[in-house]
Amino acid sequence: MEADEVTIREQNFHSQVREYTICFLLFAVLYIVSYFVITRYKRKADEQEDEDAIVNRISTEDANGESGNILIVILGDPAYPLLP
Repeated sequence: MEADEVTIREQNFHSQVREYTICFLLFAVLYIVSYFVITRYKRKADEQEDEDAIVNRISTEDANGESGNILIVILGDPAYPLLP
């Protein structure tokens, strides 16, 4: 009776380990596939400039399209407070 109980417990243990291993492998495969799908169809953020960068680039160019010596005041910069 004791030996049968041990083998049943061992079978249950191995069954649980097998189930957890399969679930982990399934999760890992789905995670990797979703990562590649997202990186494949994601817009390239580096190639697109954000609005602040576009405004900064335009404001520092002169009429010829070259960068001039234009002073740009950055709002909220503690080194250059606008209000006393």
